[in-house]
Order: sequence, then C-alpha cells, then structure tokens
Amino acid sequence: MSIILSLLTMLIKLAAGLFITLVFLRFLLQLAKADFYNPLCQILIQYTNPLLRPLRRIIPGYFGMDLAALVLMYSVNLTMFLMLFGLHGIMPSWPIFLIALLDLIIHMAYVLIFILLIMVLMSFFQANPQNPATILLHQASSYVLAPIRKRLKFGGPIDFSPMIAMLVLFAIITISYGLMPVSLIGT
Repeated sequence: MSIILSLLTMLIKLAAGLFITLVFLRFLLQLAKADFYNPLCQILIQYTNPLLRPLRRIIPGYFGMDLAALVLMYSVNLTMFLMLFGLHGIMPSWPIFLIALLDLIIHMAYVLIFILLIMVLMSFFQANPQNPATILLHQASSYVLAPIRKRLKFGGPIDFSPMIAMLVLFAIITISYGLMPVSLIGT
C-alpha cells in the first residue's frame, strides 16, 4: 500500500508543480511584457488559458500584474496540499493556507533560479539570439535582473546581476524553509 501511496503523492506533486510552473512563467512573461507571438508563449497560453481565463473575469489585473494567475497558482498549491494531507491522513499543526503560501514562494524562487542558471550557461556558449527559447529566457529574466543591473555600477564586461539575484533568491528560499514547520519540509 505504501508504494501506491508514494506513487500517488509523486504524481500529485508533479502535476501541480508543472502546472504552477507554467502559470508562473506566463505571469513572469506578462510582467516583462514579452512577445506573446513567440511559439513557446503560445504553448504557455494554450495550457494555462482553460483555468486562467474564467478567473480573469472575476479577478482583475493590478498595475500590469495578473492577479488571477497568482490566485490560480496559490489555489492549485493549496489543493495539492489538501490532497496530500488527506491522502496521508495527516492533520497539519500549522495553518494549511500559510504552508501553501510558503511552498509557493519556494517554488517560484526555484523556477527563477533555474531560468537564471540557463541564462548563465547560455552566455558561455554561442546561443542563437533569434531562437524563440533564447528570446523567451532573456525576456523572463529581464524583469528580475533589470533592477539589479540598474543599481550595479561596477563589473565591466562581467555581469554580476544573475549571481546577486540567485543569492537573494536562495536567501528567500532559506527564510521560507525556516518559517515552515520541520515536519513538512520533506513533503
């Protein structure tokens, strides 16, 4: 029975995590005012529209931020935790709303770190600047890196902004894990 339970847990986490990642990428690209005619953006729109479009009728945007996407990510994460706790028969000692929020912050920080790592790795190689994936990654990371680059006055030919952004993101992850109950960190 525990093998089936483990498989179900893995599938629930995988499905929720993948969908949250897709919605977060769409949210990030909207903040960065990315080109939505990019083929990869069209894929994001195709997979996220069925749940996001009805929410947008209820929840308006705010200063260019898609609040419906944030609510959707949070509700999918909250539903995932409710399903996992119900599946395992666990009653959390912490409010589940706070657990879902901290986990969502951690998830979004990891997605941003992954994007930044890909950008750094691509800078070592001759990536085609016309490639839709390259354009998309530059647009997604620009919203995070632009404020850091604006404040950095040194560095010369070396761009330290991804490293600083990753340090800040790792600090956010560490603080979020520190706030989360120890018994839930492995779930």
